[in-house]
Amino acid sequence: MRAKKILKYGFLLVALSVVMILAPPLRATPGSPAAQSPFAPGRILVKFKPGTSSAEKAALHRAEGGEPVQVIPGINVEVVKVPAGAEKTKAAAYARIPVVAYAEPDYVVY
Repeated sequence: MRAKKILKYGFLLVALSVVMILAPPLRATPGSPAAQSPFAPGRILVKFKPGTSSAEKAALHRAEGGEPVQVIPGINVEVVKVPAGAEKTKAAAYARIPVVAYAEPDYVVY
């Protein structure tokens, strides 16, 4: 009984390994937004300095035309929606604000 189980799972493991080795890698197709841009369209990452109040953050987002959509847990970095095509400009504008530790486009990591 035990030998049958080992044989069955061994075969499945070998088959899965072969499929993974022979499968083509996933890539962005030419012409797709991911293939053209090194960062996510319409999003930047903003890290505020410690002690910045929620009211200050909200006011700065309104002033810069950004809309926070989520906070990355553990590092407290805000994902901010901005107009597509203006990611670098908006990140630079946020970075000039004294209470911002850093701001950058949401770069795609491969």
